[in-house]
Amino acid sequence: MAKRFCALLLSAVLLAALFSGCGEGLPQEQILRCDLSASPRLLDPQLASTPEELLVIENTFEGLLRQDGAGSLGPGVAVNYTVSEDGCTYVFDLRENAMWSDGETPVTAMDFVCAFRRLLDPATQSPYAGDYVRIRGGAQVLAGEMDPSGLGVYADGDHTLRIELESPDAFFPQLTAAAAAMPCNQKFFESSRGKYGLDTEYLLFNGPFVIRTWDPKRSMQLRRSETYFSAAQAVPAGVNLYFGQAEATLRFLTGVTDAAAISHGDLIAAQAVGASCEKFEDTLWYLAFNTRHAPWDNEKLRQAFAMSLAPRLFEGSLPSYYARSLTLVPPAVTLGGGSYRSLDGSDFDPIYDPDAAAALLRQATEELGLTRMPAPTLLYPDLEGFPALMGQLQAAVQQSTGMFFNIEALPPDELEARLQSGDYDMAITSSRAQYDSPESLLGLFSSDSAQNVTGFSNPELERLLTHSREAATLAEAGSYFQAAELLLLRQAPAIPLFVETSCYASARGVTGVRFSPFSYRMFFQFATKKK
Repeated sequence: MAKRFCALLLSAVLLAALFSGCGEGLPQEQILRCDLSASPRLLDPQLASTPEELLVIENTFEGLLRQDGAGSLGPGVAVNYTVSEDGCTYVFDLRENAMWSDGETPVTAMDFVCAFRRLLDPATQSPYAGDYVRIRGGAQVLAGEMDPSGLGVYADGDHTLRIELESPDAFFPQLTAAAAAMPCNQKFFESSRGKYGLDTEYLLFNGPFVIRTWDPKRSMQLRRSETYFSAAQAVPAGVNLYFGQAEATLRFLTGVTDAAAISHGDLIAAQAVGASCEKFEDTLWYLAFNTRHAPWDNEKLRQAFAMSLAPRLFEGSLPSYYARSLTLVPPAVTLGGGSYRSLDGSDFDPIYDPDAAAALLRQATEELGLTRMPAPTLLYPDLEGFPALMGQLQAAVQQSTGMFFNIEALPPDELEARLQSGDYDMAITSSRAQYDSPESLLGLFSSDSAQNVTGFSNPELERLLTHSREAATLAEAGSYFQAAELLLLRQAPAIPLFVETSCYASARGVTGVRFSPFSYRMFFQFATKKK
């Protein structure tokens, strides 16, 4: 079988050189400090979904590959990999010295076989299983039509993992770096008797840090793993994470913590105390329709809403860290190392047309057999500034179409529960890419995505996303993504509203914290802190 070699060994050597330089002349037992907005609920990589869970997992576990903040891939447990000429078979060569944190158990190819089987087993109910159905047999396993043992993931010895795909997928390597693809030792998992990931007693790590203590109400201590042998061990001795601090920004500005997610409005204050800052336009806020039932299964009704919203809606009202968006993929997402938005030229013409919106509403009303459209309720998160924005949205639709709808604020957790249960008509929600590909967001509207809160399904969307994965060039992949995004904008299961900018900061003297708009938010392995 013809293969092309995808070398990662050079990256490993470079990382080793980076490590040796960063640690020079610095305290060997430095501890970094960071606030998280909430405590992780669980740390099972195949089930984790919140930002806090992903941050901890991706600092304490290691997948086949690792992805840095710029989206570049480097070695993880795999030192290199090859891809068959037809693009359907990946063979990963694993580090022979990779160990679990018990210091006795090697990390082997079977640990990844176990992880992928758990991930796609419908009994697991992994929120990211739909991203991996291109693995041969994945769709059948997830649908309960095949035993997970039939999945196309094989251990060819302890240190060789072979993964067979149903069709080529140029973005599959990025998926191997995500939390959901982290290894799972089957013997340890079974010994946990249903408690895996719920407490330090029921966790086994293979990444640069381990969890020393975990108080769900207060804090967590990560400490450098003594069994992690990669290009480099962790530079800092550990990281202390504090949960739910009311004054997190003040704590950072006054030197209590060393790295933080901060608001856009606090950037100047952070820079004034010598902090270095990074910004990512990474979070899309959108209006989601529940297309599972009437009246939102009517495309014309959804289009009427979309055509009611002017491109300059919210002008002068959005906070500085929000920007009006007419598209579904935010600027932080890249394609081939450059912004997807600029690479494929997909700044679509706005579809604002009040007259067409009114006509579509009349047609939808007739098709639904109604004399007038009932007033639905739009749910939105109870966050600062949102009531005024929702009032503008309400007025825009009513002015264009004459249709009225109610608005109701809910606590974010309650709103998320309503979305997941399908107990809503319309709702304002947000998403950000879990890995660096336009599909991470466009795929949210795929029928096999567990995160498809709209219930939308369209065979043409599935076809376009499949072709994007099989594309021979980035330009070709971009054209399929553009067509998929345009389809979603026209059929309107969701209407993009605005993009939020996430801001992160490292304190004066702290370097090497890697911030990312994808999956983990902060990665501490190469961080240093001068005293």
